[in-house]
Amino acid sequence: MTDALATIADDYREPHCHRSKGRSWGGVPANLARAKVAREPKPPPAPAARIEVAPIVQPSIAMSRPSDSLATFNDYEGMIAAFRLAKDLRGLSNEHTDELANLAKGHCDTILGPTGRKTFGRLSFNALLWAFGVKLVMVVDVERESEMAEYWADRQREITHVRTTPSRVSKIILERARPHILSAIARKGWETRRSKARKTLDAAVT
Repeated sequence: MTDALATIADDYREPHCHRSKGRSWGGVPANLARAKVAREPKPPPAPAARIEVAPIVQPSIAMSRPSDSLATFNDYEGMIAAFRLAKDLRGLSNEHTDELANLAKGHCDTILGPTGRKTFGRLSFNALLWAFGVKLVMVVDVERESEMAEYWADRQREITHVRTTPSRVSKIILERARPHILSAIARKGWETRRSKARKTLDAAVT
């Protein structure tokens, strides 16, 4: 009997607590605990390692030769060799050069090829200079200058300011003088015919 009363007294002091879903008696609710964890700031991520990439350098003629001069020549064959060198340094084929310079198919091969069947024209010369990215600079040839100096001196001594031979007349002057020339010719013809007619009349009278 005593044990039964003690059990009832304990039940009265500590009532039964029915737990509901998501709720805990005597502590922090589970949903509030999760929200608190979600609001806590996260540590920043570690910075990624930076990878250094070397810059890409395009090859050029200046990198493939020790000086700024690509070639030196004083004749047509030397100029053709210089153009071939510029084409090789740019890594271009004859067909690609035709497309780049807007030339007819096979035209570059006829000029820079081994046969050399054609020579440079005004358009092809300018087009290949543009396609290869080069220019020509004219300088004094010291050796040739010393050889030709005496001929230049003789020529300068022979030159005078007096014209010894008749000079050519421009077309503009000829057009302006044409009416006067035709008038003089017609007058001369009329005088000739008049003289002949007078001689004929004098002979008939006598």
